[in-house]
Amino acid sequence: MRWSRGGLLFSAVAAVGVSGWVFVASPERVPTHFAFDGTPDEWSTPTEAFVVETCVVAGFTLLFLAVPLLMRVLPDDLINLPHREYWLTPQRRPRALALVARWSDLMGIAANVLLLFVALIVYRTSIRPDHRAPAWWFVVLLASFLGVTALTVVQLYRAFSDRS
Repeated sequence: MRWSRGGLLFSAVAAVGVSGWVFVASPERVPTHFAFDGTPDEWSTPTEAFVVETCVVAGFTLLFLAVPLLMRVLPDDLINLPHREYWLTPQRRPRALALVARWSDLMGIAANVLLLFVALIVYRTSIRPDHRAPAWWFVVLLASFLGVTALTVVQLYRAFSDRS
């Protein structure tokens, strides 16, 4: 198993584990949606929030596990890569699959870490007296996720641009 696949599976287990801890330790109501100013505008029970979080983590993990598998079975004309004709030849296809698999694993890790921190924000706001989340928490979390996304997409594009 490659390190990125192990990281994807570990991040899924960690996100669900943190979510389980958070929702066991949370009060009877937890905020599950926030307005732009960080004020909660929807609430759930810890059980509901845990089930939703677990399903989202599982869904993202399965999605990112499926991307490289789909690439193996889809016809070439349904696969969109830079220099597709070059990369999908029989001698280069394994390398293309490996690049997409690693990218998919990294994006899955990023998504699971994002969800892990969302669970921590939910817990933190549920025990605060005013139940507010500082808006900058969400900005930093989203900016970090988008930064990782941009870096991995650029890295993937550069890898597929290199035809040596």
